[in-house]
Amino acid sequence: MKVTTTLQLRKTRHSSESSSSVDGSISIIYAQNFRPYTIDEENVNRTLEMEVMAKLLSKSDTTNNRLEFPTKRLRFFLLPFGRNSIEFDAFDMLNQPWRLKISVRNQGKYLRPWISGQWSTYVLHKGLREGDRVILTMHEQENGVRTYCIKAERKHFGFWYSIDQ
Repeated sequence: MKVTTTLQLRKTRHSSESSSSVDGSISIIYAQNFRPYTIDEENVNRTLEMEVMAKLLSKSDTTNNRLEFPTKRLRFFLLPFGRNSIEFDAFDMLNQPWRLKISVRNQGKYLRPWISGQWSTYVLHKGLREGDRVILTMHEQENGVRTYCIKAERKHFGFWYSIDQ
């Protein structure tokens, strides 16, 4: 499981002292002389980002109305006791929400979870096909609020490229 911590600063900072992304979040912080960059704790909003799933799509994932989901990854979803499904919004890189649903079997020895909801619409909209990769991440803030992001990638000449644009 890949875990990264993202720090979001509310005050401005010197761009020469840090490595940052377009949205202002900092993944890795370095000073020019390798001294730690000090941050005032009052001005930091911490978000924990965890990779829920990275899956190469099978033919059935792209042609059926559901995506088979690894059972061990159910822990990232708060499935209420006595229910066999839960809906959540996953935002793509364009910040478009996709209403997805995690379901498990009511009977049987194994849970066999899957994702449905707007999954088939997502597949059509992104033009996904067998061999593409879908990455689902969860962002949990200090206050416990969880948001999910979904990203689709295609391998081209040995490199993975986002196909969300």
